[in-house]
Amino acid sequence: MKKLDEIFQFTYNGLWTDADANKNRRRLEFWSKEFIDYKIPPELIIQVGNKIRKKNEYRVYPPTLNQFIFECQFLKNGYELNDPEKMFNLAIQGEFDDLDSIAEKVVSVIGTRAIKLTFNSSMKRQFIDMYYQAASEFIDNPDKFLKAVNTNKSDVNEDEIQPESCTSFFDKLRLKSTKVR
Repeated sequence: MKKLDEIFQFTYNGLWTDADANKNRRRLEFWSKEFIDYKIPPELIIQVGNKIRKKNEYRVYPPTLNQFIFECQFLKNGYELNDPEKMFNLAIQGEFDDLDSIAEKVVSVIGTRAIKLTFNSSMKRQFIDMYYQAASEFIDNPDKFLKAVNTNKSDVNEDEIQPESCTSFFDKLRLKSTKVR
C-alpha cells in the first residue's frame, strides 16, 4: 500500500493526498482492507498501480477504489481491461474488427447505426457506462464472451496450454461462424 501511495502521490499530487494526515491514514487503511477482502496480493497492487499511472483513462484524476479493484480483478484473471474511450472511438470509426469482446457486446446493444450517426457526449457516456457494466459481466462469466479480451501475453506459458482449452476455443469459433451463415 505504501508503494501505491508513492506512485499515485507523485502522479496525482494533491488529488491523491490530503493535508490532513489522519484522513490520509484512514484512506490507506480503507483501501488496504478492501485489497485484503478481494484477496489482491501486494505484487498485483504495484503492477496495477504502475499500469494505471500510464493509462490514458486516468490521466487527470486518480482511479476510485472500485475502479482500481476492477483493474486488479482483470489482471488477476489474466486479462487486460481496455480503455472504453478508445473502444468508443474505434466503434464510431467503424473499426469493429479491432474491438474487444466487451465493446462488441456494447455495440450489439446500442447498434452500429446508432453509434455511427449519434456521435455526441451523451452517446459516449452511455457507451462507457455500458462498457463497464459488460466488463463486470465478463469478470463474472468470461465464457459468455466468444472473442477473448487482450490476454496478458507475457504471463502465458505456451507449455501450460491444455489441449481441451484449445478444442473449446475452436468449438466456439465454429459456433460463431455457423451463426454468421
